Amino acid sequence: MSVRIKINLYGLKFGDLFQFVDAARASGIEPSREVSVLEDDDRYERGPAALEFEVDPAAYNTFAEPLTFNQSRELATVIDQVLAAGGDARTLTTELRQWRDTLLGVSRWASNGGGG
Repeated sequence: MSVRIKINLYGLKFGDLFQFVDAARASGIEPSREVSVLEDDDRYERGPAALEFEVDPAAYNTFAEPLTFNQSRELATVIDQVLAAGGDARTLTTELRQWRDTLLGVSRWASNGGGG
């Protein structure tokens, strides 16, 4: 059984598009895979109406969600602090542990009833 994830193009916001792309990344879809474009069968106009991809739910659950732009900057700040301390990360153990869990998707799996 597969799951279809679809986004309508009418009234599409960048945030919606970012979430669609993040879901595709989290599902492990290869970047070279073509996006399915669904056509609008309106009698007056014909054209693209939605984008869609299909994924095996089991594969989707094995991938951590991609970082947002802000999360990437926060992680870079923590890395910069470690580098500024000459590689000594002992004062940032808590932050590093949280980032490890975020990158591995531990908190998301735990909230979905899965293991970490």
